[in-house]
Amino acid sequence: MPKEEERRDANDKAKAQQTTNATHILFCELNG
Repeated sequence: MPKEEERRDANDKAKAQQTTNATHILFCELNG
């Protein structure tokens, strides 16, 4: 796998993780 591809993949994973965290926090706040 080329380095560029690898970096993009890691970037996507990081973005997905951030989105998941944000959604989780929002969900907790709504149910708080």
